[in-house]
Amino acid sequence: MKPDHLLLLLSVVFFLTVDASTVLAATVNSVTPDKEAATHKPVSFAPYNQARILFQEVRNTPSYKLALSPYVKRENVWRTENFLRLRGVLNRQTHELPKGLDEQEVFEFYRDQLPENREILFTCERRGCGESNNWANDHFGIKQLYGFEQYQFYGVYQVGQTQFYTLYAVRRGNGRIYVQLEHLQAE
Repeated sequence: MKPDHLLLLLSVVFFLTVDASTVLAATVNSVTPDKEAATHKPVSFAPYNQARILFQEVRNTPSYKLALSPYVKRENVWRTENFLRLRGVLNRQTHELPKGLDEQEVFEFYRDQLPENREILFTCERRGCGESNNWANDHFGIKQLYGFEQYQFYGVYQVGQTQFYTLYAVRRGNGRIYVQLEHLQAE
């Protein structure tokens, strides 16, 4: 018997054995709009070949800024014009990779580990992301992410209703690639 038929049969039997208000409550609580989102487990990123984890932390955050546009200067203040303010559990990692690698290839390596049902909320690349200094110091607060604007990639992805991923890759003046991987389990 197919799972859908079994579910229908169980629903009918359930309906016959309890009152209608209980059935309504059970149906509302058991049906989710996105079954994959409800069962989604956070991605544990496999490191790129020769990557070294510089920083790693997991913490509760009452106010996480999910940037959905590049940083621009308005009235002498650098800021993103589009963003979401979320709270939840934040898992962050900063990876350092050796010289001679391509930052776009590294960015795509990590991005491709996300579930296929991911929704792209925002992406930018190279100079279209704005100043690398703003991403490194203002947004992420990690000075090692300061690099060349022409060698940066940024992406924000959502899986289901509560899973948000931020990826940022940049090449520094020393030729090394640095990658910031962030996962927010929103409340």
